[in-house]
Amino acid sequence: MNKESFFLILTAIGVATLGIAYGSYPNLNFLPIPFLDNININTTDISNVFSAIMGLYIAMASFWIIGAILVAEIIFALIGYYFLKNNMDKKA
Repeated sequence: MNKESFFLILTAIGVATLGIAYGSYPNLNFLPIPFLDNININTTDISNVFSAIMGLYIAMASFWIIGAILVAEIIFALIGYYFLKNNMDKKA
C-alpha cells in the first residue's frame, strides 16, 4: 500500500466517523466553533438535513476507500479530497 492509499483510508475513517456522529446525534457539538452553539435542532426537517449531511460524508468516505483500493482510481479520489478540503477551508 502506498502513502496515498494509506492517507485516503485514514481520512475516510475520520470523515465517516464525523458523518455518523452528525447524523446520529445532531444535538451534540463536536467542534469548538461558537456559532454552532446557537443552532437548535428541534424539528424533524433540521434533523433530516443532518442525516443528509451524514449520507454525503459516508458517500465521500466510500469513494476515498474505493480509490485507495483500486490504484487506477486513486487520482480521482485525491482530486475529490482536494475539492472537499478546498471548499471546507473557504467556509471557515
